[in-house]
Amino acid sequence: MNTKNTISENVAVVRSGVTTTTGVLFLLGAITGSLVLAGTKLGLYSHAPGCGVDSGCNAIASGPWGSIPGLGWPVSFIGVAWFGALLGVWLCRASLLHRFSLIVRLGVAVSCGFFVVMFFIGHFCVWCAVAHLCNICFWVVVELSSRKRLPSCSGTDSNACPVKPFVLYFVLITAG
Repeated sequence: MNTKNTISENVAVVRSGVTTTTGVLFLLGAITGSLVLAGTKLGLYSHAPGCGVDSGCNAIASGPWGSIPGLGWPVSFIGVAWFGALLGVWLCRASLLHRFSLIVRLGVAVSCGFFVVMFFIGHFCVWCAVAHLCNICFWVVVELSSRKRLPSCSGTDSNACPVKPFVLYFVLITAG
């Protein structure tokens, strides 16, 4: 007679797997967009595939919005590290916590900011758009999946907090 409960539990597991997979796919899309742009800075090619020398991609990546002021570090490198760190945390239990959604929201705010920049400077970068749209879609997945499960990081188990693994992944990817 517990068949109904077992079926409900199995459906919940499948939905969780679908949600996880969907999030992974969006993050892989964001990483791919960032990696393509990073390839130009690493000297793998002179301009991003599908973009010409006079394209919006080249104008943005070579302009003031293409690197971190003062450091000269390409924004695409930050994107690879950021999205890679999100992926690492998304695949562990820490992504179930409230602070993870705050990290994701910060990233979405930055993505929206870059869309505004592209609009106002009059250049459109396809690979930037891929990375930022995938990030925004990932945020939607996180928000929809976190409605049911948002425990906080407070308490004695500070290792469960997603901020620590996120920073660790970000630093390791950046250094790598």
